[in-house]
Amino acid sequence: MEPADGQGFEMLAASLRADNADLPTFLEILAGKLADALPGLVTVKRSGGLFAKRKPVAQIDVSVDDRRFTATVRGPVVDTFVAHEVRGVRLSGDAVPLDAWLSQLGQSLNEFAERSAVGSAALRRLLS
Repeated sequence: MEPADGQGFEMLAASLRADNADLPTFLEILAGKLADALPGLVTVKRSGGLFAKRKPVAQIDVSVDDRRFTATVRGPVVDTFVAHEVRGVRLSGDAVPLDAWLSQLGQSLNEFAERSAVGSAALRRLLS
């Protein structure tokens, strides 16, 4: 699927949600794919202590251009937030539902891929 079609990431996210009704599994897969495809743009924080066998995803941060996408796990709930930042200073931000967060993230990644060969290669890795 070509990155410029505007639907690739949304289709990936939808297929992950359909295959994994379990939210923690969905977040693990999403965090892994984003971190592998976009090193330097993605930060994944994990919960659990030093000796914990399992360290589930606690937060995913993705910075694309002037947007920061944050998903934070709070018990069985995932809080998702989209902020507009310039040079690390948050100018505005909104809490959004998970589906809207995924849609806006997909749109930003597609725009990033259209402007940059590095972004295009990263989006192809994410979708593979």
